[in-house]
Amino acid sequence: MCESSGGKLKRRKKNTSISDEEPDAKMSIKFTHSKRGLFKDHNYLYSDTTKNEYFILLSPIEGNNVNLLQVNSILRTVPGVFYIRTMGSTAFKICFRSMKQANEFLLNKDLLEKHKLQPNNQLKSQGVIRAPTEISEEDLLINLKSTVDIIGVKRFKKKKEDGSFHPLPTVLVTFLSTQRPDHVTYDHIWLDVREFIRPLLQCFTCYKFGHGSSSCRSKQVCSICAGAHDYRSCINKENPKCVNCNGQHVAVSNSCPTKSMKLSQIKDKILGKTSYASVTSKSVNSVINSNTPVSINSSTQNKSPQKRALVTDIINSDTVLNTITKTVIELVKKAQTNSDTISSKLIKEILISNFST
Repeated sequence: MCESSGGKLKRRKKNTSISDEEPDAKMSIKFTHSKRGLFKDHNYLYSDTTKNEYFILLSPIEGNNVNLLQVNSILRTVPGVFYIRTMGSTAFKICFRSMKQANEFLLNKDLLEKHKLQPNNQLKSQGVIRAPTEISEEDLLINLKSTVDIIGVKRFKKKKEDGSFHPLPTVLVTFLSTQRPDHVTYDHIWLDVREFIRPLLQCFTCYKFGHGSSSCRSKQVCSICAGAHDYRSCINKENPKCVNCNGQHVAVSNSCPTKSMKLSQIKDKILGKTSYASVTSKSVNSVINSNTPVSINSSTQNKSPQKRALVTDIINSDTVLNTITKTVIELVKKAQTNSDTISSKLIKEILISNFST
């Protein structure tokens, strides 16, 4: 009896010791829930001492617009600040010359909390994994392992007809590194990390694509008639006009050819394909930004594989060649009817206009 009791006491003591030395992981990690997903409490700290400048992005916690004079006043006593500049209307960038001073500023939580500021640093990368829907975000954030720190996860969900949301296998993972790893592990399960392709973003101020209203500096445009007013005050609702393609539909319509083209580009990127639009965009940008003449010879032996593929795509595309031919014809007509010299600026403008239509 005594030995049995002693054994029980000994085992009980051993269990208590394990509990003290290995606390529950959920108790040791502080989680932050937001629209961007579930995140760990973490610091964005630099470790590379070879940089000449160390940047920190900050934004107001409450999402207010940035007052540069107010920010300058707050940072006046912070050592090591080289310059401050706005990044859109709701964020600003601080440049430090010293890694130590940049990290000391990031660790100064009292200052950040006092002025309701939060780091929104560029030392991040994101990727997408496919994980079973039975695994919660909390479980993933605790147990996912990688060569770099994982600071956030967000499981995508699909809205059902009854208004509830159904979890999907797709999970967005945020890494505390500018380099995205090629895989992560969950216990013994290997999960490939794919590139995260952001969904098509449309501004509700100018209704163009690729940016949001918070960073738009254009004037308000009506999504119904493309006039210079808000759609709620539109008096021309029976004659819709798209601001992007001039078609007879509203700017947010899924039937808009411009929107369809943008969605097609995103789909091609997800599938790893090269769309016609991306080829023409690269071709035009390379011509516009180059200071040296660009020539396409029949022999491409000395070109890189990427350049050879691009040249082949251009030569085999009737649309690209027709657009270039149209540009040449317009230039010839202008030379015949106008005594002004045909400048490179004019050529670029006509070429861009023809590729955009």
